[in-house]
Amino acid sequence: IPTRQRYNPDYLFGKLYLYDQINWDFFLDNISEGWSTPNNIINGGALQITTRNTSTSLISPLLDIRATNYPIYKIKMSMTGGGNHKSKVFWGDTNFVEYNVEADGQFHEYTLDLSQQPSWTGMIKSITIQPIDIENSTVVIDWIKLKSKSSGSDKLGDLDTNGIVNIFDFNRLVTYFGNPYTLVDFTNII
Repeated sequence: IPTRQRYNPDYLFGKLYLYDQINWDFFLDNISEGWSTPNNIINGGALQITTRNTSTSLISPLLDIRATNYPIYKIKMSMTGGGNHKSKVFWGDTNFVEYNVEADGQFHEYTLDLSQQPSWTGMIKSITIQPIDIENSTVVIDWIKLKSKSSGSDKLGDLDTNGIVNIFDFNRLVTYFGNPYTLVDFTNII
């Protein structure tokens, strides 16, 4: 088992996570990766919901992470409904941050620096996302990330954080996890 200095040894659905970044990318159909939603569909590499009301929420799996280690929240999603609306990210009982989102049916990336929020401290047990403040909006989430400020590449499989996924990343995978993997396995992981 590798050390937690660089890699998170937690292995979920065949995905290797950099310890400085937690990803949920919904690439396996019908697997919610621990997220609780009211009426989710995971298909084609995305999580899709239709909001029932203005406070329809998605709840993360148990995180139990130190807030200072993961201050950057990123999400890539599309929403229908037209116009500009509000989205919220909650943690704890009453802590949240609100930001503007576009409901034009196109994918947009949103990035928040949660370290700017005085209540983003201590241990974070889970986060809750209210993707949009309207009902009957179709929300499609491509991925959700929590990152450290020093995180390298956003590319899945870029284990040496140089921005390129290549044989050097595969070699790093084998170095830290042994050699039950083939180049085909690595290609499937990324």
